[in-house]
Amino acid sequence: MWQYKVILTPYINDNIHYFLIQAPDFDDAVARLTQVGATLHSDGTNYILLNTSKSLNNLFEVFRGVAWIDMEAIKKQKIDRQLTHERKSIALILTQKNQKYVTEFQTHLNAVRYSESTKQTYLHMVKVFLSYHNDTDPMEIDNDSIQKFLSEHIVNRGYSRSYQRQMISAIKCFYRDRFNSTLDVELIPIPRREYKLPKVLSTNEVKSIIDVTVNPKHKAILTLLYGCGLRVGEVLRLQVSNINSDRKVIEVFGAKGNKDRLVPISDKIIEVLRTYYKGYRPTAYLFEGQKHGHPYSAKSINQILKNSASKAGIKKNVYAHMLHHSYATHLLEAGVDLRYIQVLLGHKSSKTTEIYTYVSKKQINQIVNPYDLLYEE
Repeated sequence: MWQYKVILTPYINDNIHYFLIQAPDFDDAVARLTQVGATLHSDGTNYILLNTSKSLNNLFEVFRGVAWIDMEAIKKQKIDRQLTHERKSIALILTQKNQKYVTEFQTHLNAVRYSESTKQTYLHMVKVFLSYHNDTDPMEIDNDSIQKFLSEHIVNRGYSRSYQRQMISAIKCFYRDRFNSTLDVELIPIPRREYKLPKVLSTNEVKSIIDVTVNPKHKAILTLLYGCGLRVGEVLRLQVSNINSDRKVIEVFGAKGNKDRLVPISDKIIEVLRTYYKGYRPTAYLFEGQKHGHPYSAKSINQILKNSASKAGIKKNVYAHMLHHSYATHLLEAGVDLRYIQVLLGHKSSKTTEIYTYVSKKQINQIVNPYDLLYEE
């Protein structure tokens, strides 16, 4: 059993790469960090160390058998860097005609009010697709050509199924909008979606995390993520005016799928929000960054949760969306009808909400085990 946890995240200052090290303020931890040459960061809380293989080896050596070194953020950065390199490896050189198609496609995406994230993703993917077929008029591209593109560019290059599905959706959207062609884009097969069970925390774990969170702002953020089942993006976009304490609801605008919805809030949650508001007085966004009028960052929210989970002694890797999943699962376990949960979460289809039945402890515990029936009196 580890005595404590040390968290490494990437940090760049003056174009120099460091490890930003978060560790408990124990004499033991400080002594070990000093031993490997880590220095106190200007924030007065974390430590920094040059990001080299030697530094990493020294960290593992000095904390061997004492602390668990969390490198999830470092691993994610490496994967993101590899994907970025892969995407840049195909030169996005477009003919004048194809560039015109892309510009018109962008106008279409704006007109139908796709989210900014979806627009950027679709535009990038269509550019990759057209660059791959740069010597062929898009009107002459057939299903076999698209299959070859998907095989060579996506499957053979190890992109995720999610990326494959997005690419196919972008191509379909492009052809439906731009051409009245004989190409039947609906015949393009989409890879089966990977269905992974949502990761959830127990009610005791959630309570421990919130209880150890002292900062009123941090507590209010975690309270809304769990107590209202909000997604991180929804929390970041909340404005002060979206909180209606008289009606005891939060107005969530432009949520997933560009849908608006009302989410109920309890008196206890309102009290947490009032305590935060009195101390911070946000002007525009409910949760603002260091500059007034600018929203908080998703990265900061995830770090808040990780810090609180560490203080609460929770060893598992936690992330903000787990509170969203936990909210839905705990509602189901409390007997709330699945249809109501679907509305609260803003799901378009009930099938999306039904996945929580697979992780509901109450639902699973109600299943009779056939082994027990063998010995039933």
